[in-house]
Amino acid sequence: MIELILKEGIIWLLLLYALLMKKKSFLDNMAKFEGKSLSELLKTTTLSSLEDAYDAQIGDAAYDEYLKNPQSRPLSESLEEYGLGESE
Repeated sequence: MIELILKEGIIWLLLLYALLMKKKSFLDNMAKFEGKSLSELLKTTTLSSLEDAYDAQIGDAAYDEYLKNPQSRPLSESLEEYGLGESE
């Protein structure tokens, strides 16, 4: 029984290793295509993905807030409120 479990475990490990090597090959090719090192590709892609997810969450929260009180105001008012607009 233990031998069977060990054999199955080894087979799963070999399959996992093969899958990981395929993915690594893909990532290596993408890094080469982008003209970056693999670590730089992973860093920039991960950061970009996290920034996109954060922006989506903030956008969803802002939209939910707007739906509670669906009134709009001119962009110039918002810009002025945060000191980004032209003072008159």
